[in-house]
Amino acid sequence: MSSVRDDLRFNDPVLNELSFKINKDFDKDTFEGLDNLKYDLTFKDTTVENSNEDKDENTTVVVFTLRVGDEGASYPFSFLIEYEAEFFWSKISGIEEESFLRINAASILYSYCRPIVHNITGLSEFPSLNLPFYNFTTD
Repeated sequence: MSSVRDDLRFNDPVLNELSFKINKDFDKDTFEGLDNLKYDLTFKDTTVENSNEDKDENTTVVVFTLRVGDEGASYPFSFLIEYEAEFFWSKISGIEEESFLRINAASILYSYCRPIVHNITGLSEFPSLNLPFYNFTTD
């Protein structure tokens, strides 16, 4: 039977940045699709012991930045979104830090980006963009 994990958690993600811009020079006749989904993952205070709370807990602030499209005639728009959250996990949980942060934290923050990209693009002259599922294990 499944159970809720109490050895890891994260705070409510915070939207740091959001930019959406229609490319006025977009040429729909040459458009070949949005093939340039790019993300950056940065870490702040990696595995710093939490001085105010449980000494047996690691914490890392993860910043996830997603770029879709680009400026210029090749893409209908450029979109940038950045989320940040603090992740906590028990030192005795057996969690491998690097893969947890690069795979799980990235997946969690990406899931917060998906509905915003969908909603904002749907308010434009273009159809709503449904971001594809992304396999963070291959990066």
